[in-house]
Amino acid sequence: LKALFKTELADTSRANVLNKLSILYFYVNPDSSLQMALQLKELSHRINYKQGEADALNLIASHYLSRGNKDSVNIFYEQAINLYHQAGNSQREAMVLGNLGLLYQNQELHLKALPCFQQCLNLRLLKEDSTEVISTLLAIGATHRAQKDNELALKYYQTGLNLSRKKEDMAQVATSL
Repeated sequence: LKALFKTELADTSRANVLNKLSILYFYVNPDSSLQMALQLKELSHRINYKQGEADALNLIASHYLSRGNKDSVNIFYEQAINLYHQAGNSQREAMVLGNLGLLYQNQELHLKALPCFQQCLNLRLLKEDSTEVISTLLAIGATHRAQKDNELALKYYQTGLNLSRKKEDMAQVATSL
């Protein structure tokens, strides 16, 4: 990929290569990965490539989160969600909504987590991605449980369990229990 990046590429191809390189370097060389994500953000913004800019923002948020800097992570996630929506990539939009919901859930900001998870669930239901639907239902259940709303938590857990059984996905059944 590095050799490919050094060749003459169209700007969107260059952005896509930068994205892949940044992902590959995330754990191996985080500083280089972050620099690539920042380059990706600048390039994608300059060429009005919303998908690339959203990918960059998501990567930057992940870097900050992995470094324990949670203060600005939600801002990057929210910007990425907006750009994925504009780019028409509902699958990635749902993924980042789920990440943002988990961030809020871990910060015990349950009233902020629930709308993220609900939007995520709605997008995943449209795509009929049952594995992701189940994990989102369980996250919603966990958030309601943390709010001491056990009846509503049980409803979401039960729905996730029923879908897992219908899918005959024993790993998801175990997670649901």
